[in-house]
Amino acid sequence: MSLPAARPTERGFCSENSSGSIEGPATKISPRSTSEESAAISSILYQMKAGSAMYHVPMDTKWDIRFLELADCIATWSKDPSRGVGCVIVSTENRICSTGFNGLPSGVEDLPERLTRPAKYDLICHAELNAIVQCARNGVSPVDSTLYSTFFPCIQCTLAIIQAGVSRVVAWETAPGDEHWTQSIEKSRSMLHEAGIEFVMLPKPEPAA
Repeated sequence: MSLPAARPTERGFCSENSSGSIEGPATKISPRSTSEESAAISSILYQMKAGSAMYHVPMDTKWDIRFLELADCIATWSKDPSRGVGCVIVSTENRICSTGFNGLPSGVEDLPERLTRPAKYDLICHAELNAIVQCARNGVSPVDSTLYSTFFPCIQCTLAIIQAGVSRVVAWETAPGDEHWTQSIEKSRSMLHEAGIEFVMLPKPEPAA
């Protein structure tokens, strides 16, 4: 399934609002979003619904795949030249609470030297943290929610996930990275397990023949 790309109006964020919104199969899109952004997400949600029989997997896993595919699209909004990461936080009723991608803070200019290593490590806000912050800004509780991320959260994002009350984390399986990243993921797994938060890593499915 080919997913369209779009750009958000506010750095790192797009969100859900119950007033005057565009309906999708699992969410509502805020009127604060640009028409381009709303059209892109609505198109993705339509494709998810229309392609629900594309993969031979259980229904619960299908929803996980749908939201991870949405996170994949949101990752394309990042201006990070080396890696775009997307995140979606979803309620127990499969409604989107917030989304985020990795990027510089709102109001900070996207200068090339700020988006490259090693400078970006101290400046870029990760997708998971952006999504959690957006919940707070919109007055939406992430307690008992599921957080979907295109990459397994780093240890700092994991601490925020635990403190926010998220009950489940789902990410795509990724190839092992460098030693520092591998250690960060292992710390994240350990902390999530100790905090009683379920974590799932899914392989990206191949379309059925």
